Amino acid sequence: CVVAEAEIALVSRDLGWPAKALDAARAALEKHGDRLNAAHAGHLKVRRLLLIGRLDEAEHVLAGLDPAPLPPAARAAHELAVAGIAMRRLRTRPARAALESRCAGAGR
Repeated sequence: CVVAEAEIALVSRDLGWPAKALDAARAALEKHGDRLNAAHAGHLKVRRLLLIGRLDEAEHVLAGLDPAPLPPAARAAHELAVAGIAMRRLRTRPARAALESRCAGAGR
């Protein structure tokens, strides 16, 4: 599975894997109604973009992901990515809001 391979590459800090393959896998997952795995693929893309310093692209991809229908763990990943971008941009209020949202969700 392309998404699993991308996750392993990301954890291994192998940032040379083909991002287009992950985009194609995400599109296929969305087409087949697998929102959870499509969102996971999107979050992997965001994490990769953050690691290579492409904040604008990461923020754009993240803005296209709706965390509302996702289970708590996936929503947490989303909020942590939002917080990570905000911290890198020194936007303290959005970073704090994202982290507080995550902390509030942890009790569920």
